[in-house]
Amino acid sequence: MKGISPNLETSFSVSLCKLNSYDSSLGCEGNNMYLPHFRFRLLLPMIALVGMIDTSFAESKINADIYLKAYPDYVDKITGDSIIWKDGSTLPLTDSPTAEKTVLEKLENPSLLDQISIPYPPGKEYKTRIAEANYDPGRLRNLNFFKKMYGHTKAEVANNLVTVAWLPKSFPDKYSINVTKINDVSEKIKQISAELDQLPDEYKKYLENPGGTFNWRNIAGTDRLSAHSFGMTIDINVNYSNYWLWDYKKSAGVPSSSNIPEAEIAPHQLPSYRNHIPFEIVEIFEKHGFIWGGKWNHYDTMHFEYRPELLVENESK
Repeated sequence: MKGISPNLETSFSVSLCKLNSYDSSLGCEGNNMYLPHFRFRLLLPMIALVGMIDTSFAESKINADIYLKAYPDYVDKITGDSIIWKDGSTLPLTDSPTAEKTVLEKLENPSLLDQISIPYPPGKEYKTRIAEANYDPGRLRNLNFFKKMYGHTKAEVANNLVTVAWLPKSFPDKYSINVTKINDVSEKIKQISAELDQLPDEYKKYLENPGGTFNWRNIAGTDRLSAHSFGMTIDINVNYSNYWLWDYKKSAGVPSSSNIPEAEIAPHQLPSYRNHIPFEIVEIFEKHGFIWGGKWNHYDTMHFEYRPELLVENESK
């Protein structure tokens, strides 16, 4: 428990369910975080008991300054309790300094501090965390934050879309994608495309026929707006990808077209982690500020999303 006073009393949530374990134009990112918890009040010197509890999320340092580093064109400064935008408007960092939210409450209505509360692992370090229940860095999204930058409506977002040729060297005049120019996302996608174009041919099957970019819609089975709605997300070839909800439906014998509310899937029913995307592809995206859904417990291996606030602290490592 590094960095925490031994006399500090804190509370921990212990999941009693199985520690197991999309968001594309087909409807991904459904998140199943409805876990039964017991809360324990304890003193940190009780090391034996603490060792039995997953405290990894609570230990992560939450530094709101990373929003200023990640979005300098839009964020002017960070005060003790708010983000101050360049236009002078504000957005609170938290719902309440003393509020303790459940996992479901964070998923449905995360604060800006909730949004960065699960550290995104650099490199291949995710392999040691991927089986942890609800270890989904980047899947908590404060929609007011993203609407402020990218647009509050489909029309507002669409007004800033740019068409980019996707891997034009490997697939001449074959694929083009629409992404936002906000935060230079379109320029970053061009750079990513150029670097992916240089990979050996064995990688190209994962990159042809991209699954989708801009699509203003809700996440399947939820009332939450998909990250694809903002034009800063891309799904690569779905034929070589895995998404937890698809795998769940297949294993449960449920029709793939079924719209299953997340609350109806019990934690112990979540499928085990699966992935076929080479890490050489992931590294290129991450270098340009995109996180990968393959580092989520609720895995979505085709999904890449521009979320530099989760990567800026890794740059110095």
